[in-house]
Amino acid sequence: GAGGGSLCRRETPLPEKRVSASAAAPALRSELPIASAAEPGCLPDWHTLSLFGIGAVLLRGAGCTVNDMWGRDYDKKVVRTASRPLAAGEISTFQSFVFLGGQLSLALCLLLYLNYYSIVLGAASLSLVIAYPLMKRITYWPQLKK
Repeated sequence: GAGGGSLCRRETPLPEKRVSASAAAPALRSELPIASAAEPGCLPDWHTLSLFGIGAVLLRGAGCTVNDMWGRDYDKKVVRTASRPLAAGEISTFQSFVFLGGQLSLALCLLLYLNYYSIVLGAASLSLVIAYPLMKRITYWPQLKK
């Protein structure tokens, strides 16, 4: 059925992350934002890690929602995307705004459990969530496949 699950692409698997021994250093650099949420000199606890995990799922879904909102007219014309809820007319633009508001509100609630530095970084990342779907209109980079 249509609705939030399809709009945030719940059925689409998350990208796999494979880390080899030679790639350990770059992988550790990607963990620095999570480490910044912990007290200085300490590793993040399970509570903090779960906040980041749930937040990542919420923001991935928000990015998919924004992508569908920006591309609803294009998606109608492409076989692969024509069945998305907005393109197919299963939900309205207003309903997608309400859903997006819910996703972002829940993400904000999680963010407020973190320290000030993490809150600033999280708020700054919101511009990427909104801008990323627009990049495919000016560059092919977001569409690169391995």
